[in-house]
Amino acid sequence: KTNSASKDSSSRPIKLPPAFGVAASVREAQQQPPRDASRLCKCKKSKCIRQYCICFRAGVLCQGCDCVECLNDGDHEEERQAVVDHIKTLDPWAFVDKLAPEEGA
Repeated sequence: KTNSASKDSSSRPIKLPPAFGVAASVREAQQQPPRDASRLCKCKKSKCIRQYCICFRAGVLCQGCDCVECLNDGDHEEERQAVVDHIKTLDPWAFVDKLAPEEGA
């Protein structure tokens, strides 16, 4: 006896939740409130466009950070968006909140 429900579920595309943390535009990122000094990056070689940059991973522009040759500053939006798109092709869950909100919260 075959289970038709399992066949149906495997053929359905996986629905991804909406992106979390990635600013849709420079304008949206610039409207972010000031951040705590402990949440500012200090990137030296990554130019703030890698997942280990605190600001880039959080989807906010670097403002007041101690980074070098930053491409996450709002002046390089094309380069930044190209990197975000590339990372999403490799890992669709890269900028998605990994913790689902609790029901009734």
